[in-house]
Amino acid sequence: MATYELRPLSVGEILDTAFAVYRRLFGTLMSLGVICIGIPLLVLFALRTITPSGDVSLLALVFDLVLIAGTILLEGAIVCTVSDTYLGRAPSTGNALRTAWAKGGSIFAAGFVRNILIFVGLLFLIVPGIIVACGLSVAIPAVVLEPETLGTDAISRSWELTKGFRGTAFVLALVPVALYLIPQLAAGVTSAILPALAPVFLAIGIVLELLVIPGAICVFTLFYYDLRVRKEGFDLEQLSVHLGDESAPAPA
Repeated sequence: MATYELRPLSVGEILDTAFAVYRRLFGTLMSLGVICIGIPLLVLFALRTITPSGDVSLLALVFDLVLIAGTILLEGAIVCTVSDTYLGRAPSTGNALRTAWAKGGSIFAAGFVRNILIFVGLLFLIVPGIIVACGLSVAIPAVVLEPETLGTDAISRSWELTKGFRGTAFVLALVPVALYLIPQLAAGVTSAILPALAPVFLAIGIVLELLVIPGAICVFTLFYYDLRVRKEGFDLEQLSVHLGDESAPAPA
């Protein structure tokens, strides 16, 4: 039997439920975060500390690319984990990573195009980028949970699903963005004043990535469910079919 009921949720209910899922799955989510972004970034962090100053810019570029790729893979894995929870199945780190890896091409294509469009939008006085980010906020869940939605198809799918609800997406994003940016800005200012502590604050930034990113993905996975319930009458039976779970019980 499913643990959660798929029904329209308010912004507060989405955030509350996302926090409950995050707390319940904390160990699994942290394991995924460590595998997808923690270990690669720690390796690069170690390399950065021993790299001559002249080569730091190239390493910084590699650092950013690894973070982007790892975050996109992490998004797919967490969507799988949250979906398992909704179906009442025991989430598994291995299963989530296998599913994300199997759909890796589509997930990376959707994530890459999404990020490029957001970046281009931000170049035009910030606001267009925010609108694009809100409109494409459920692209990765669409790729993972809809077999017929592949790669860049998820861009148009997310844009259509979020139509009329992009303001909701913006409000939902405020909490994880604040939790991530405020400490990062404080660390950046402090490291500028005390350059010797820059490696320490870089490590703190990695920890923040591991803590905040999974929570944000939980929020927007639930937002995806909410949009489908509201617009398409989506229910657990449909979800089980999408995930290939023929044994899931039909709703009463």
